[in-house]
Amino acid sequence: MKEDILIFIMESKKDVPEPAIRDHLENKKGKKLDISNIKRHLEALRKQNCLSKLSSPGKANRWKISNKNHLKNIHQKYTSVDLKQYQKTADIIDYEVSKPINDIYKKYDVKFNVKDTHYTLDSTSNKLGDFVKTIMKTESMFQAVIENDFDDLYLHWVALYAWEENPEKLKNGDYEPSPVGVIYHAYRHYLKHDIVTGKGWGGNVFFEKIVKEKIKK
Repeated sequence: MKEDILIFIMESKKDVPEPAIRDHLENKKGKKLDISNIKRHLEALRKQNCLSKLSSPGKANRWKISNKNHLKNIHQKYTSVDLKQYQKTADIIDYEVSKPINDIYKKYDVKFNVKDTHYTLDSTSNKLGDFVKTIMKTESMFQAVIENDFDDLYLHWVALYAWEENPEKLKNGDYEPSPVGVIYHAYRHYLKHDIVTGKGWGGNVFFEKIVKEKIKK
């Protein structure tokens, strides 16, 4: 029943009232269900941080899946729920990734040209819609974004990009990669790993260390 609840909420555009969850489950099962049992399942999912509850006096509880931690826990605990097929997953990732990567541009003073010859972003909203579409295509990249802190993951990608593109410049401390180039390079790397090994993501620890040291200066 927990998987049915998660899927119903993932398919819903907005927060879901508890009675709607009950009606959906009863229609799916073809019979009346014990309301207290449904509440127990919802509470168990809340304690697992797979969803959250919104309560208002005199109104039915509403339930929502709305952040990366929800996705991460669903991904780990309920493997039969294929998160990649839902628009809500893309919306959550787009929202949660766009802010930190924009902060990365400012924090690390990375030069960014939206008219890059090889890569494009949605420059009107400055949200990484192309990036979200990219990571939804490959399992290991999707898993890495869901399960890792994005700041650290991005630094790892910079190091991986620099290792293959121009390690000497990085060692000299004057390497400023295009964020879009880094993202698409990471996608190509992940795709290759998915096809060849079906798992994992690699990189060069030495160059990742150089990136972090450069940023601290």
